[in-house]
Amino acid sequence: MTTEDEHIGSETLTDTETLELLQAEIAEVCIEARGIAWCDMYGTAVDKKSGEQKIVKISLTSRSSVGPRAALTTLMDTIRYAKDTYHLTPYLPSFQSTPAPAKTPQEAPEQAATSITPNPAAKPATIAPDAVSTPSGGASEKVYHCTRMEVVPMPDDRATLKFFEPNPPNKYPVLSITNWPTTNIVKLLAETGAWEESMLAKAQNFTVNYMVFYELSEKTTAKGNPYKNVTRIELVK
Repeated sequence: MTTEDEHIGSETLTDTETLELLQAEIAEVCIEARGIAWCDMYGTAVDKKSGEQKIVKISLTSRSSVGPRAALTTLMDTIRYAKDTYHLTPYLPSFQSTPAPAKTPQEAPEQAATSITPNPAAKPATIAPDAVSTPSGGASEKVYHCTRMEVVPMPDDRATLKFFEPNPPNKYPVLSITNWPTTNIVKLLAETGAWEESMLAKAQNFTVNYMVFYELSEKTTAKGNPYKNVTRIELVK
């Protein structure tokens, strides 16, 4: 025979009773954190499809039942580990930039004009796929001062260029040349330095000091804003 207590102890609990029992045990064990510390960390990664360099953000949180100092100490240890192991930083990273090629002494203006414009129909402004008909230097031409140029290589000997202003955070481009033949890009950049097509074959950033001229296209985006067509690029004098 079994006693009544033994019989009761051997009874099978229902799902609801089991859940209530677990919730009670968790409530006893879990104590609200007395200290919390958190931090956002950043790194860079290259998109495998587009070749574009991206900023990666990771949020870290440290909790302690002792107090804020213990939570902060644990967080700082984690930050050091993230920096050493994953090369993350607690601030927005600066893109690694390569100095743009300088203009060589033998590139006299008349020589450059001969190589870039063998005939009047081959002006840089006509290279743009959807360039407007107003000639370069016309009243409709506008300009941006750019200090960083990002190269995104594309298939079939083409590339995309993105131009950035020096004003912080310098995160989004103000102008882009999308999927142009690298031969045309080299011609467009010829007045700024000794560019070669091989320099456009890998994803990288260049430190530049360019005046990038553009005109507004008659074509518009889905939001009704006109596209910006780059017409010419010059060194800041």
